[in-house]
Amino acid sequence: MSTAYDTSNDELLRKGTFDFNNIGNTTANHIKNSPNETQRIYTFIRDDKVNEFTINIENIKCPLVAAKRYQITKIDADDQWYEKYVIIVMCQRPTCQEVI
Repeated sequence: MSTAYDTSNDELLRKGTFDFNNIGNTTANHIKNSPNETQRIYTFIRDDKVNEFTINIENIKCPLVAAKRYQITKIDADDQWYEKYVIIVMCQRPTCQEVI
């Protein structure tokens, strides 16, 4: 779990909990406010070689606020990327833009 506090009064602002797959890779990060309501979810998608190639970002007002899509351009002998480019896709609906 991760937490963030207001430095002026030590009030809890948000906390994050993580989901992992059976080999220990992060599959999701759930960001919650102090009343424990989910505010944002980061979902991590990997290929069959465990290379992360997409991160989807959701919130309570929009099922997909933004997404990072990776183009893997160079892979080493162990099938792990060592160079990749990112394309960021942002939702353009007004309700989504309010929370970015």
